[in-house]
Amino acid sequence: MTERLHPPFPTPADPGPRPARAKGLPTFTAGGQSLSKRLTVIVRDGGVERAFHPVFPPGRRAAEVPDWLRHHV
Repeated sequence: MTERLHPPFPTPADPGPRPARAKGLPTFTAGGQSLSKRLTVIVRDGGVERAFHPVFPPGRRAAEVPDWLRHHV
């Protein structure tokens, strides 16, 4: 993702689709590439603590993620 999108912020290692599939994170195929679907991921100690998917409607997730963090961090 980092090489493809060049985001203006640091990103975690992006070794390809295998780790996403192994963790059960949602993926899709487009243009012959396996890509991760839009999701919010909480990472702790180098591992996925929680994944929020789907990210729709956006307003619901926008409230749900901070609420989850308040109760789990």
